Amino acid sequence: MLHLHRTIQSKQYAGWLQALQGDVASGLTEQQLQQRIDEMEVFWLSIARKLNNEMAYLLPLLDAEQQEELFIYLEDSNEEYRETYIEPDTNERIDAYAARLVDTFENWIGELTDEQQLTVEQAAGELISTAELRLQRRLEWQQGIGQILASNATHYDKSERLQLFLSGFVKEPDGPLQEASKINQQIIIRLTVQIAQSMSDEQKQYF
Repeated sequence: MLHLHRTIQSKQYAGWLQALQGDVASGLTEQQLQQRIDEMEVFWLSIARKLNNEMAYLLPLLDAEQQEELFIYLEDSNEEYRETYIEPDTNERIDAYAARLVDTFENWIGELTDEQQLTVEQAAGELISTAELRLQRRLEWQQGIGQILASNATHYDKSERLQLFLSGFVKEPDGPLQEASKINQQIIIRLTVQIAQSMSDEQKQYF
């Protein structure tokens, strides 16, 4: 069944890529890209729910030493996240956004032109940092898991509680994080359409 599920997912993703390729070939619009993003979100949510269900089953099976190793790893990851995304000042953050965006686009279409680079840099300056809000959510996720695992409940009860708890982290909650994410998504959509519409023949071939 797992193999069949992965095969279906691979076919869905391949179909999604082919649809995106067709959109770009015919002149990508913001509406088309929004539709593809919505489709990918449905695809991702399906995977996330399955991963959470597996975590809910497996985490209560960890012994004390394994749990300690897990939370040490999470603490290290949180510290790395803080150093990478929160501690840099505004200019450093914008430069990092721009660098990541350039890498992403160049993976898809090859080397960017000077004009495309400038377009990316301008968009990067408009993005809203959600790093602190996301770190807070990571900490809430970690704390919640820790409390459930530390309880005296049975493996079954812990698994049930974890499944319910983790389901609340599949999608972003209403509030500042979701609002900022929506704004950022629209900036990225606008940028992507601008890049797509400015692609050279060589870039189109690369894509």
